[in-house]
Amino acid sequence: MTTLSEPLIQPLILGNPTTEREPSQPPLKLDFANGILAAASFRGVGYKDMNEDRILIAPAVSMVAVIDGMGGPGGGETASEILAEELSQLHEPTPALLLAAQSQASERMLKECSSPDSGVCFVILWLVQETLHVCYAGDVKLIVVDDQQQIKLETRDHSLLNSWIDSGYLRPEEAINHPQRHIVTQALTGTLIPDCDHHEVQVQVGDRLVVATDGLWDNFTVDEVIDSIQDQDVQTGATSLMQQAATKMRRTSADDWEGVLVPKPDNISIVVFDI
Repeated sequence: MTTLSEPLIQPLILGNPTTEREPSQPPLKLDFANGILAAASFRGVGYKDMNEDRILIAPAVSMVAVIDGMGGPGGGETASEILAEELSQLHEPTPALLLAAQSQASERMLKECSSPDSGVCFVILWLVQETLHVCYAGDVKLIVVDDQQQIKLETRDHSLLNSWIDSGYLRPEEAINHPQRHIVTQALTGTLIPDCDHHEVQVQVGDRLVVATDGLWDNFTVDEVIDSIQDQDVQTGATSLMQQAATKMRRTSADDWEGVLVPKPDNISIVVFDI
């Protein structure tokens, strides 16, 4: 088990360009805020040479960020590292300070990334007593499951397909496996600071949070994810999700897949947090 032997005090960034393709190591597990958290990030199978994802864990301010980089070599992994670094310096996560951190990250992306199109999608969470604050842009997803196994999706993808669904141009069932389902309409880049969604969620003891990049959600539906980790602790659940994703990503033929979603190789980052 990968468990910290002493309390985590300083911010920790998970995920780097040399992360293994296979989830050979168990997720990190630690006490966090008023609960237990497990987190892991790996490159995925048969797709990218780089892991462009990052996970920031900042226990001093009860904040977690799951960041999905875009832009390829020299771009996506640099962009996600930059945002994680800027967020890690916050002494208090407020909407105004998060916006300032994004602005600083945007300036750095323009200078340090290989392409002006490099950027990130993200979900940033911070807990204040029983109030969970959620700030997000792009297609990283957060779900909350209560002790009665009631599921609530707390993010809605900023995507081309969702804009088509809202306009009546596309039916939800037509979006499944659509070739353009990965086009996002909100992201932080070197030339754009997104209009992030920010809202609050009341949580209680027994609630479980799952937040992950699209490497998970492009391969499994929300119901499939919850079914696979039900009655498991956070570390076992996160391990199960990573291993199942790796297995499915190997199914490269359209005739060799299971479930609703056709397999899509990608980086994958997962946080499972029990209140």
